[in-house]
Amino acid sequence: MIRHQSPVPEEVDSHIHEIIEAYKENSEKILYSFKDDLINVFRNAKLKQPGENPNFFLRDLLDRCMLRSRGFANSNVVQWEMTPEILDYITAVLGETPIVKESPLVWLPPEFYQAETYCYRACMDDTQVFDFGYFKGEQIQGTMEGSVECWGEDHFSGRGTMTIAVGSGRLRRIDIKVVVLGYIICTGTGILLDASSRIWFYNVPDSVDLYLEGNSGQVPLVAIPSTGMTKYTEVRFLERYDKVDVVVKEHRGD
Repeated sequence: MIRHQSPVPEEVDSHIHEIIEAYKENSEKILYSFKDDLINVFRNAKLKQPGENPNFFLRDLLDRCMLRSRGFANSNVVQWEMTPEILDYITAVLGETPIVKESPLVWLPPEFYQAETYCYRACMDDTQVFDFGYFKGEQIQGTMEGSVECWGEDHFSGRGTMTIAVGSGRLRRIDIKVVVLGYIICTGTGILLDASSRIWFYNVPDSVDLYLEGNSGQVPLVAIPSTGMTKYTEVRFLERYDKVDVVVKEHRGD
């Protein structure tokens, strides 16, 4: 009865340590932070009074962990100081709606020379996923992760030059400065921004996923309404090129 009413700190510490050791190789830094929160909650736990919510310690833990991290990390690393799985579990026990970020209702291209900062802040705020209208009757979404996953060690990311070959016979080459904003979700089609604030869909060679449409190396120019893209916008192409080569590299900011 005494142990039930008043947890012994040493025993609590030992039990929590065993749990942490079993899972720490998945996410060591996050779990150690979570371990400290658990220990503090148990050490400060009071005797339950009649009519008191039996989940009060979970409520306290959730409130403490919802504080924004001061470090440089987004929800792929930490989710308000706890993993998404733990956050979902605690909200479920408390009978609350899962905590998620809503996608922006309207999307407009960022400034060309601020693209990397824009993608970084979007990932930090969990607003990198946005509705990009519908294409051939299907709704599509883009994600501002600044890269497209490819086979091999290097992914398609950064800024550089898109070279388009136009004409027939003796081809004329056009060079356009571009930066990689991200990709259309579930595809290997990258979203490129040029210095004139135009958006291009580029079928990245060696991408892991299939393309939204077309073949490797193709690139269409996307019509972006002045009011921005929404889930109800029909995706239209103004131009399309087949012989395209895009060379980009990571921007170091110097």
